[in-house]
Amino acid sequence: MSNVFADVWVVIAAYNEGRAIELVLASLVDLPYRVVVVDDGSTDGTA
Repeated sequence: MSNVFADVWVVIAAYNEGRAIELVLASLVDLPYRVVVVDDGSTDGTA
């Protein structure tokens, strides 16, 4: 088994998280996970 984390997905639901989402994504960038952010119509620039 060469990559134990190959099938790990992180799904983040976000609504008006413009100030926090950058920190969350930065904490995941070096990990071998696939990341999906779902924005539910934010009005603060989250998307």
